[in-house]
Amino acid sequence: MSKIDIKLIKKLREETGVAIIRIREVLEEVGGDEKKALAILKKEGFEKAAKREGRATGAGKIFVYSHHTGKIVG
Repeated sequence: MSKIDIKLIKKLREETGVAIIRIREVLEEVGGDEKKALAILKKEGFEKAAKREGRATGAGKIFVYSHHTGKIVG
């Protein structure tokens, strides 16, 4: 097991939004190959999104207060 560069982990984190621990695990699995790791992480992301595809969002409300000066506070 080779040491994975933290800069590579941060780069993949910014691109995918996946947890740092999962990124490190995938990089270790593929021997530090950035392209292979990115492909795996994206595939996992699409699979998770597909599971949630049919769900409806029926909860939650958004309120906005607009001050007379034009400033918006949420």
